[in-house]
Amino acid sequence: MNKMVIDKKIKQFCVLSYIKTGKVPDLETVSTEAHRFYNKLYWNRPDIFDIIPKNKHIERMKLIEARLEAFDITEYDKYISEIYENRIFPLFESIENNLLHTTGKPEKSKYNLFTTTGRPSNSNGGINYAAINKEDGSRERFVSRYNDGKLVEMDFDAYHIRLIGSLIDYKLPSTSVHEYFAKQFYGVENVTKEEYAQSKAMSFQVLYGGVPKELESIEYFSKTKAYIFKLWDTYNYKGYIETPIFKRRLYKENYLDMNPQKLFNYLIQAFETESNICTMEKVMKFLEGKDTKLILYTYDAFLFDVPSSESKIIKKIKNIMDYPIKMHYGKNYNDMELLGS
Repeated sequence: MNKMVIDKKIKQFCVLSYIKTGKVPDLETVSTEAHRFYNKLYWNRPDIFDIIPKNKHIERMKLIEARLEAFDITEYDKYISEIYENRIFPLFESIENNLLHTTGKPEKSKYNLFTTTGRPSNSNGGINYAAINKEDGSRERFVSRYNDGKLVEMDFDAYHIRLIGSLIDYKLPSTSVHEYFAKQFYGVENVTKEEYAQSKAMSFQVLYGGVPKELESIEYFSKTKAYIFKLWDTYNYKGYIETPIFKRRLYKENYLDMNPQKLFNYLIQAFETESNICTMEKVMKFLEGKDTKLILYTYDAFLFDVPSSESKIIKKIKNIMDYPIKMHYGKNYNDMELLGS
């Protein structure tokens, strides 16, 4: 039994299950007792596939094929499945295979693409690579694979605020959006630290708690509020909404505890992910044949391993990004300094 064939079938099952239910696929339903036993006992063995008896692989393949046949596969399902098979899976596997180098041995992160919102989680071997602690020195052991190399992190500035701007067709400045909103809210030209902090807090409130009445006088926020309720109306009338880029559907029947703000948050996180996938595809194509590698993606940030011979490549990567970014660099992932333009 060929491992590549089984892996492909498992991916097909995961995608279709995810499309249909909106939930994390349950691989237990397509696993034999033998697979569960060996995976629990030898989870860290690279040859785990060969350890499991061949007849058990055949049994598992029959389970997967039975589940696939049970799906009522539509043209829409095929369309989304092809996006995963031809774009999303290859992209994230490429990032995983670039590895994270440490002061010990290289490590491979593992992205889970099937989450409630579509925003990937990333963990492997008990390490949550999507949320490595910034305060306790956990990041210090991650270093460049090159003797003279540096790690360079690019992260989007006020990313969700800017993504919302794209959805509501509102052009935001490339400079600080929190200062921009503070000037409008307080009617001042020079923003104090307190006004800036308050503006930032108000922006986060929009994301997680809705648009308060005192912000409705600002066009960006009034348009956001209108968008949220239009989205909610569509969700209830059609029974689903579609993500902005890939048109993945979030079906009402799959989300029992939904409200307008929560639905909006789900959409923003899905939009964030799809936008980042498009950006990373362009970056990976640009990096073909080069030594610089994209080694980690975490929501609004991208970590690169850059040799000194390609230090000038950073500005070119920056130009590929669709939204304003901040850049930090360092010998390790913990001690990073702000990189000027």
